[in-house]
Amino acid sequence: MKETYNWKSLFAGVVILLVGTGLCIASAYSPAPWNNILLSTGCSLIASGLVILMHDFFVERKQVSLLDEWAIKTITSTRAEINSDCEIELEQTKRQVDIVAFGLSSFRSKQTDDRMLGYLKKGVNFRILTMNPSSKFIAQRVKEENNKNIKNSINTLVDWADKLNKKNAKGKIIVKGYDTMTLDFYWRSDNVLYVGPYWYGRGSQQTITYKYLNGGKGFKLYTEHFNELWNNTQLTKNLTKETDSRKRGNS
Repeated sequence: MKETYNWKSLFAGVVILLVGTGLCIASAYSPAPWNNILLSTGCSLIASGLVILMHDFFVERKQVSLLDEWAIKTITSTRAEINSDCEIELEQTKRQVDIVAFGLSSFRSKQTDDRMLGYLKKGVNFRILTMNPSSKFIAQRVKEENNKNIKNSINTLVDWADKLNKKNAKGKIIVKGYDTMTLDFYWRSDNVLYVGPYWYGRGSQQTITYKYLNGGKGFKLYTEHFNELWNNTQLTKNLTKETDSRKRGNS
């Protein structure tokens, strides 16, 4: 924890002090009995303002958690616990959804084509980073998660995106494959971000997940890193037929 001044209270103290000073000055130019009324009121306000300023400067300071600058909202024990929140936030998304995951089978099973087209017609763009299905690292992730269906799930994801992109909606689903060890799970819907690791021996839905809000240090660092990965042509390659050339406004 660290301490900081309560700036709202200090501002109020300064305003009260200035008003009191103004009343005292006005009393010198006012006839009786208003001069005495203005003078006594002004002196009372000056005294009150000084008490507020002295108290807030030297006695009461606001306690601020060092975590506040990160704007971390929640931590859940499993990824499955955030699914309902993601659904709600997705309904409210206006610009973009950025994802780092594998085949998104759980997500795709809940989204009908009509619902996805609704997002795309609104102009929502999806950028998805997944492991390249031909990567040598796939075999390691299969072993870690004990899931032999990962490669097939990724290929199905790409086919799903290509099918929806053929509808020529305003928004697009772009999938890129990376060729490196497993990246953390990442899900951004406009101003809300979820991140978490992939743990050895556990399915992706059974690992700890963190929620960050836009405006904090956590959101800033993670979104900057996602964009670095997304734009790294040596690390990633397009898997969907649709490419970045038709996408605008992501940040």
